[in-house]
Amino acid sequence: MVSFTNPLKLRCAAPSGARMQKFTQKRLELQGVRIGVSLRLLLVDEAVDAHGCLPASVLSTTHVVRYHSATTTMQELVGLVREALRQNNAPFLSIGLAQRAVDPATSAWRWASDLAVDLTSLAGAIDQLQPALGVLSAALSKTGKGTAHIELLAPGLAAANKGLIPALEKMFGIDFRASTDAAQSLHSGRWKMGTDKNYNAARDYVDAKKLQAKVAALGPNPTHTDDAPPATTTTTTTTTTRGGDDGALELGEDDDDDEEEGQPRLSGAYSMAKAGN
Repeated sequence: MVSFTNPLKLRCAAPSGARMQKFTQKRLELQGVRIGVSLRLLLVDEAVDAHGCLPASVLSTTHVVRYHSATTTMQELVGLVREALRQNNAPFLSIGLAQRAVDPATSAWRWASDLAVDLTSLAGAIDQLQPALGVLSAALSKTGKGTAHIELLAPGLAAANKGLIPALEKMFGIDFRASTDAAQSLHSGRWKMGTDKNYNAARDYVDAKKLQAKVAALGPNPTHTDDAPPATTTTTTTTTTRGGDDGALELGEDDDDDEEEGQPRLSGAYSMAKAGN
């Protein structure tokens, strides 16, 4: 039996996963945008990723900073961002912050051991955020409006204070994206940015298939949160990692190659003594 394929139904699938990010990186370089070792930066609070599933699932174009908001001060966190920028040798196209959801009882948005942003007051929240977001903005690539952005991944953040994102964009002159769904899971492989037509930000940072496999390996209904401080004495050790390299840019038909990416490799360690010790 001979079968024929209608050529009108044939399509060239767009690259996705790590290859899509490499394609973006090449396009920006051709436009004269300076690109460093990694295209994007992902800050992961271990309080919402106790098993390390997110860093283990990042794309090769993602630089990861892990910390714990129970022990890391805001000054230390800002230092980690600066260190990531130094290691990357160029600004990042986007920066994502994987943080715990806003506390519904207190409207507190936890950033660090010494900073829980009070979202009941917009003016007060802006004042509290200005030092950290100023540094993050400086680490962001200077491109046209809407190209570079900061993604605030705390579930339901934008709904907790609807004026926050517009106020941040007005103050810093850059694009901010945020979740409006308090029930959204950072481990689902889909991070809907409700402020931006439910854009799935996860595909820019992680391999969704790999993330889902990491979560499935933990068994049914795993607990990802860890509010207890990690075992430590007088120092906080935080590492920055970068996803494994998946080879040269190729425009293929599917994402199978993304599943073969290597585990994140250490690209630097940043140890800081606690203030006063």
